Amino acid sequence: MDNVKYISYEDWISLISGVMTKGLACEELNELKEVYPYSFGNSYDMMIYNQLAKLEEYMLRESVGRLQKQMTLCLEEMDLEIAEVAFSRFRKHYINCMFFLQIPDYSKSVKSKISEEIIRNLKFFIESFIKYLKRIEYADNSVFIQDYVYICKKNLKKIKNMY
Repeated sequence: MDNVKYISYEDWISLISGVMTKGLACEELNELKEVYPYSFGNSYDMMIYNQLAKLEEYMLRESVGRLQKQMTLCLEEMDLEIAEVAFSRFRKHYINCMFFLQIPDYSKSVKSKISEEIIRNLKFFIESFIKYLKRIEYADNSVFIQDYVYICKKNLKKIKNMY
């Protein structure tokens, strides 16, 4: 992140749109990690915040959706390795979601607002997931479900330790 490139605001918006159109594995996301839009005055921070907030919301929604699909597949296939891989990908996506913290030119107010929002949403998701785990553990006390719940809780704890 030492070699931040400056691009026009329009180009920066175009990269954000590309990520939201093409998904989390696109080249535009990698480019966003190395660029900062030209700035013009105090109102600019709010413009950057609004665009990053939309991007972060999309990235989190996609990451959580993928994790949920993989957890469903894990239960259907009764294959715990699917859960391990899904959580590993989710952690990588979380790190990708926090890319803006590494760009030195983003203002501290933008960084802190978005970071707080991401963490708040992630905490809400983890709390909901833990409630879900308690329900399925209560409904089915099989060895597979016990192992599934253990793996999920272990990985959720790792995610909590990341923020």
